[in-house]
Amino acid sequence: MLHGLPIPYLVNHQQQLNHNKKDKILKKIKNKYSGKFMKNMDSHVFDTYVKAKDGRTIHFDVITDKNDTEKAISFAKEWLKSIGEESAKVTTEECKFCHTQSIPEEIEIEIMTNGYFISKMEGCPE
Repeated sequence: MLHGLPIPYLVNHQQQLNHNKKDKILKKIKNKYSGKFMKNMDSHVFDTYVKAKDGRTIHFDVITDKNDTEKAISFAKEWLKSIGEESAKVTTEECKFCHTQSIPEEIEIEIMTNGYFISKMEGCPE
């Protein structure tokens, strides 16, 4: 107990606050750019295969608004670090430009916010 409340309640409450904060930020972005999103915005997809620490293959796409392989590799490394796979090798052999495609607004917002979006394919954590 902390301040008279059970610890799981406080943890769930904090997670809800974080979720609400993200929702507010997304709402602000949508309001600010309302009508300014380019329907069918072209984004560049980099097909990425890396070996995890346990030997399994992690397959994911890095989607970004720039057709820049070095930037995509940097984004891949950033995401891999966030899932505890910072030692995974990522070079132009593992992360290759695949194609350009239109993306939905939700992914566009993610790219505007973080610079990239990760589309999990195989061997990725939930």
